[in-house]
Amino acid sequence: MTIRIDSHLHLFASTKSEYRRGVHPLYPEEREALIGNFITVMDENSIDHAVLVSLDDHDDYAAAAREEFPERFSLVGVMNSDAHDLAKDFESRNEKSNYLGFRVWELGDLTSPIRKLKSFEMLKSMSEAGVIAWFYSTSEQQELLPKVLQELPDLKVVLNHLGFCQSGWDVDAWGRPRIETPIPPPSWKYVKDLAASPNVSVLFSGQYAFSNDEFPYQDMRGMSADLLEWYGVERLMWASDWPWIDQRPGYKSLSELPALHFPNMTSEDLQKIMGENAARIFSLKNVKARDGKAL
Repeated sequence: MTIRIDSHLHLFASTKSEYRRGVHPLYPEEREALIGNFITVMDENSIDHAVLVSLDDHDDYAAAAREEFPERFSLVGVMNSDAHDLAKDFESRNEKSNYLGFRVWELGDLTSPIRKLKSFEMLKSMSEAGVIAWFYSTSEQQELLPKVLQELPDLKVVLNHLGFCQSGWDVDAWGRPRIETPIPPPSWKYVKDLAASPNVSVLFSGQYAFSNDEFPYQDMRGMSADLLEWYGVERLMWASDWPWIDQRPGYKSLSELPALHFPNMTSEDLQKIMGENAARIFSLKNVKARDGKAL
């Protein structure tokens, strides 16, 4: 049985719709990434299941997609850093939305004891609920993460976009995030260190935003090799980051990237990166492969 899972993408409606969301240069008021459009993309590219990551702490549109197509979508919420009580905010929202994961923007003050970090009680609640930390933060915050995992060894973590850190970005001519950073970035050593934690996995995604080359991003082949060495084939998961890549390089091209960056990999191992790992790591139970069989 072959299963293909897109492990990270975004769906959202315009601000004129009934669904609330923030406004940002990357997703201005009129921009949309609609459920029906992505269902078509899924069908054209033989994608069985996809993980929807909200743009911000307004989950309504992505949640509606998950409710309408529970076999096709899972939901990742987004941390509201301004919440007075991060743990209570997560718990109340998770009770309503039943998250697969929760995007973590920050951990807390670098000088704070780990159990006194701003986010610690939230992360503890996530660990107890089996909700994955969808981690995308600064290099300083990423440096704290191994210490958090020492205190919360059962917490599952997915490093977003190869484990790159936020470092300021623009919107390019194709409506995609563009992040100027050395390749590999200075924080690459932390990605290597985090591989020692068996509950940490990495999204094989986002190359378009960092690379100085056009597809297939040859300047990042060395980083792909590093991730394979450090995490092994069992902890890498392909993701598209749709809709940003819809025009360039296009969904089909991006789905071929693992095979291009790992030319000596067996078809069985490529299938793991393209979906089987995500099904296992995310404990997906109700997903059906294209042959109609449930996992």
